[in-house]
Amino acid sequence: METIKVGKNEKIKSINDAISLAKEGSTILLVDDYYFEKVIVNKSNLTITSNNNSTISYNDYAKKIHNDGREYVTFRTYTMLIKAPHITLTNLTIENTAGEGHIVGQAVALHLYADDINIFNCTLKAHQDTIFLGPLSQDLIERYVDLLPDDERFYEGQFHHTLKNCTIYGTVDFIFGGSNAQFIDCTIISLSTPNKSYIVAPNHNKEIKQGFEFINCKILKDKNTLDESVYLARPWREYGFVNFKNCYLDSHIIKEGFSIWEGTDRHLNCRFYEEHSSGPGRNIDKRISWSHVKK
Repeated sequence: METIKVGKNEKIKSINDAISLAKEGSTILLVDDYYFEKVIVNKSNLTITSNNNSTISYNDYAKKIHNDGREYVTFRTYTMLIKAPHITLTNLTIENTAGEGHIVGQAVALHLYADDINIFNCTLKAHQDTIFLGPLSQDLIERYVDLLPDDERFYEGQFHHTLKNCTIYGTVDFIFGGSNAQFIDCTIISLSTPNKSYIVAPNHNKEIKQGFEFINCKILKDKNTLDESVYLARPWREYGFVNFKNCYLDSHIIKEGFSIWEGTDRHLNCRFYEEHSSGPGRNIDKRISWSHVKK
């Protein structure tokens, strides 16, 4: 199938223009090092890649006022939104440079709202809410009825996502959502922030039997992140599912491992698992009682 090159010295200079021209099965090849663009992928069966780890960057944030006079809120802040199925991303960096969450609020780098999205050898950078893996929970579908278009709220069935050999940076709830997703051989890096922080915030439905799985991943911290300052996960909604399997945990992981969502009893029904961890953050014998741990 065709390959569409995108760059300042190419016929097509914009990623969004390339998407509008692409046919099913096309590859969009980024040839420049840097693109400042808010990208919407709304065609299926596309591959977006680069030969040189091109960076796609934008800087919208939750507290920013949109042209409609309302705040962006989390779900309009993305640098890249994928809302068509069967998409592959490889060899890219996708970042939101708006700043730290305690200043600007949520600022999403990558927003996934479709099935069968595969991400290989990519880097995702932001602070609060780096990557959203849809769908929305039912209460948010109703809350944003006049804010988000239908194809960014509704869904049928489950979304399936795979991330392999990726690096993800963030602070608070920086991997969040409700898809069936596998993170394989990924590096998850917590950046420093003034308060306690959380890596994963799942919102899975009760019917979903397998949610976020982190397999053979490295759960690391940057040089400024304090020891025992980060929880592995907290339940964004009642039946959130997270499993850390064969993962290396650095010293920033709080000994209890998982946190409640303050003001709720969601932790009583959430499904948080940890299997065969290693590293200084392991502390298996000190994990919170409602998590499920295998030594």
